[in-house]
Amino acid sequence: MATLGVYSEAARGGAGAGSWIAPVASLTGLLLAARRLANMMMTPVAGHLLDRLDDRRIIAAAGVLNLLAGFLVLMGGRRVGLVVVGVVLVALGEEFSQPALVVWTGDGAPVHVRGVVMGGLSTASDLGAALGPRLSLKAAGRWQCSRPRCS
Repeated sequence: MATLGVYSEAARGGAGAGSWIAPVASLTGLLLAARRLANMMMTPVAGHLLDRLDDRRIIAAAGVLNLLAGFLVLMGGRRVGLVVVGVVLVALGEEFSQPALVVWTGDGAPVHVRGVVMGGLSTASDLGAALGPRLSLKAAGRWQCSRPRCS
C-alpha cells in the first residue's frame, strides 16, 4: 500500500491522460484514510470472531483469500473504481488475517519463549514494512522497462 500513489499515477495513464475528479495525491490520501477506517471498524470484529472460534485458521484463511482477491483486482484494475475496490478488499483481508496470525503465533509459542516469538514477529513485520515498498518499486521498474514501448 505504500506504493499506492505510484500505482494510481500509472493507472491514470501519466500526465495529460484526462481530467480526474481528485488529483493523485488526494486520491491516495483518501484511499489510505479509508483503509485505516476499515482497520478501526473491522479489527474488533475479527478479534470477536477469533475469541469465539477455536480454529483460528478459518479466520486467517478467509483473510488471506480476501487479500488475494484484492490484489488480483489491483493487478487488473486500470480504472479508479477498480483501484478503490481493490484497496477495500485488501484492507478487509488485512483486518482479518493479521490479528489471526498474531493470535495464532502467540497461542502456538511455549509460554517461556512467547515474548521472544512475539518480538520476532513484530520485527519481521517492521522489516517487511521498511523493505517492501523499496523492493516493489524496484520490481515495478524492471517490469515496466522490459515492455517493448520502454526501449
